[in-house]
Amino acid sequence: MRALFWTLALFALAVALTLVTKVNTGYAILIIPPYRIDVSFNALVFFTVLAFVVVYFIVRAIATTIALPHKVRAFHERRKKAESLQHMQDALVAFFEGRYARAERIAAKALDLEIDAKPRAISALVAAASSDAIKNIDKRDAYLARSELALEDTQLARLMTTANMQIKEHKFEDALDTLANAQSIAPKLTTALRLELTARQQLGQHALIPPLIEQLEKSEAINPAQAIRMRRHALAQQLQDEIRDASQFKRFWHKLDDSLQKDPKLVLAASKKLNSWQQYDQAGELIADALKNQWEPGLALAFAQPAEGLSGKELLARIQQAEDWLKQHPNDASLLLTLGRLCKQQQLWGKSRSYLEASLAVASSAVTHIELARLLTQLEEHDAARLHFEAAASEVEDALAEDEG
Repeated sequence: MRALFWTLALFALAVALTLVTKVNTGYAILIIPPYRIDVSFNALVFFTVLAFVVVYFIVRAIATTIALPHKVRAFHERRKKAESLQHMQDALVAFFEGRYARAERIAAKALDLEIDAKPRAISALVAAASSDAIKNIDKRDAYLARSELALEDTQLARLMTTANMQIKEHKFEDALDTLANAQSIAPKLTTALRLELTARQQLGQHALIPPLIEQLEKSEAINPAQAIRMRRHALAQQLQDEIRDASQFKRFWHKLDDSLQKDPKLVLAASKKLNSWQQYDQAGELIADALKNQWEPGLALAFAQPAEGLSGKELLARIQQAEDWLKQHPNDASLLLTLGRLCKQQQLWGKSRSYLEASLAVASSAVTHIELARLLTQLEEHDAARLHFEAAASEVEDALAEDEG
């Protein structure tokens, strides 16, 4: 359609020029001493246009000849970029397919062909990640050391890739240093916070974990339920590993919210610490307060620990408290076991035996069988004790079989 339009336009122009030349009968006089030339005006116009066209094409040919090397270079660069882009796409496909050796090889080709710094940096990162996947550490480090990765546009990508690899290699302190540099570029980067959380958990830096959990929760990287579980676990580990004396415990405990002070996992860890410092009364009070708020069989068991360190008066008080709970939880095997242990320590042999047998009637367990077997051994009922030891062994064997299954 376009060719037809231009053909019609040329014919129309030819017709118009023919009509103009018939109408125009003028002459042009050119005087170049000592010569005088008389030329029709139409011829003058024709030769002027012809001269312009000839000069234009000569200039165009010269310019094209001069620009030819540049065009050839540009052509080769475009071809190399297209080839590099194709290699990069193939490398990414191979990487996500899990064909890491192929991905590294193709990404290396893209790296050699590419000219621009940013695509070269991306190629180097893909090659480094692929080398890391096949445990070729020397090649990986060589790719990560590429100068392109130090550019402002790609520095964060290099740091995050390096931190991920350091976490996988359990180089947690190195990973924290790398993440500090990454966070100086992007302070609120969620992925960096996740990696820092992992590193600090592995290093046992539990006191620094709650602020990270708070930031992740604000950015909606974890849901509130996850945040609560992670925060409680971190505090329990901090209590277990980092609190060294009663005064330090007091400062730590008073900083917690009321809900955390009644959390079963934290109360259990706190009671173990207090018992180790012979703070038996405070440990018992923490457990009792927590059980009033939320019944937890594991805490009920801890109420009998350590029975050996309690005075007779303290034992009787705990027995009375546990019997009060039994009215509300008559079929709780853990509470019945706790009462059996407390009564045994108070030398209330009959009550201890009845509580332990009642616990077994509710739920058979190896621990309860052993407690009852020890009690029966003290009472010199050796045959009955042997049966309970055997029952305990059978319970353990069944549990191991279930785990293996």
